[in-house]
Amino acid sequence: MREAGSEADPPADESHAARSPETSSHVADAHADSTAFTLAGRRDSVLRYLFFLLIVRPIALVVIGLNVRRRERLPDSGPAIIVANHNSHLDAVVLMTLLGMRRLSVTHPVAAADYFLSSRFLAWFATRIMGILPLRRDVSGMRSDPLQAISHALEQGRILILFPEGTRGEPEVRAE
Repeated sequence: MREAGSEADPPADESHAARSPETSSHVADAHADSTAFTLAGRRDSVLRYLFFLLIVRPIALVVIGLNVRRRERLPDSGPAIIVANHNSHLDAVVLMTLLGMRRLSVTHPVAAADYFLSSRFLAWFATRIMGILPLRRDVSGMRSDPLQAISHALEQGRILILFPEGTRGEPEVRAE
């Protein structure tokens, strides 16, 4: 299967012979860039799936002993927002495990950009493997809508996990 606009499929008003070498080069570069981006996205999707399948699920189900009651109350598809208390970094991965592998690709925790994007490795892991939607907590002086990415994700039918307390709290203690 070919992509429209690729070298193998020139636009109807332009013959392959009429293209200049410079135009062909730009088309090839753009195609190579989009192919590299697509391959990186697929690689990250596979890594994310394997991370949850081989590491997170066994830990949540066997080590922690996760037990699900009223599974029918969990969303089958998006758009949906899951709101939860936040006691540890495991909260997001446990909730994602509850939703199952079938919904992993559409499930995204909303997480603090200042923390999860603080180092290069953590930013890669948080965005590519965990699939977070980074949210800026300090919006002073910001001209754009800090919730735009969340709105867009919901418009695309995503399932979002929100922790409205904004930080981890003490178990069974209500935040003031």
